[in-house]
Amino acid sequence: MSEPDPATVDREAGQCPVLVINLDRSPGRLAFQKSQAARLGLAFERVAAVDGALLAQAEYERHAYRWHRPLSRSEVGCLLSHAACWRRVVELGRNVVVIEDDLVLAQETAAFLREAGVLAGAVVVNLETRGRPRFISQEPVEMLGEQGLHVLYAAVAGSAAYLVTPLAAARLLEKLPRKAALADAFLWGRRGIRYLQADPALGMPLDFLEDSGRAVEEAVSTIRRPHLKLAEKLALALRHPLMRARRAANQLKVGLTKLAMKGTALMSTVAPTPSIFATYDALKGAGHG
Repeated sequence: MSEPDPATVDREAGQCPVLVINLDRSPGRLAFQKSQAARLGLAFERVAAVDGALLAQAEYERHAYRWHRPLSRSEVGCLLSHAACWRRVVELGRNVVVIEDDLVLAQETAAFLREAGVLAGAVVVNLETRGRPRFISQEPVEMLGEQGLHVLYAAVAGSAAYLVTPLAAARLLEKLPRKAALADAFLWGRRGIRYLQADPALGMPLDFLEDSGRAVEEAVSTIRRPHLKLAEKLALALRHPLMRARRAANQLKVGLTKLAMKGTALMSTVAPTPSIFATYDALKGAGHG
């Protein structure tokens, strides 16, 4: 992941909006987000998620074979759902926070939104944590109120909560449909975008709260990686010979980035803001997906 010129700051910008991605067939998730927004004093705009199961075959295949392995219908739907959010960001012309509907937010989120409109340039800020190490700068490069932002040097798993500027959204859209990938791999792997990590994180998906010892009452991700038989793998390799090469190139890129940044960056597990757990405890049972 390249590091473009640092983001500039516009101190006159206002509070940034929030978009929530939600499937029409998941009203329980939407109810959860409405309860969470009311508790935290937030407003959001719902973006109807693209249901991969309903995609026409031609539309599915248009995106399914452009990564280093085939994408399932739900994975293509997830990518297109985020792309719909990026188009909305460009329309609004404002910095926007995008969240998926199973994301639990910290009580400090409202304060961050009041500060987050100031970032300018092509910037994406990862706001979530999943308890896994991330390759970030040793020190924050920006402070938005009390929230530290570190440079994020390598792509991460997860697209459940992030801030995106209009210029970054436009650059992400430039790559579709010529390129495709898992939503998180696509989001965190583009050149010409400055990637930052909020530390501590302001959000955590419900399934990772469960891993932290919290009982989750509703279903979470329905995305499952397709398991292919050997014959199917061979057939795919013959039909789409570039997939393996893309995988090797990506692994090489990650390795070279980590080598180049040795001494100025570190692998660090980003902690969740403690109030995330308070939000979850207060809202258990608010919605069922």
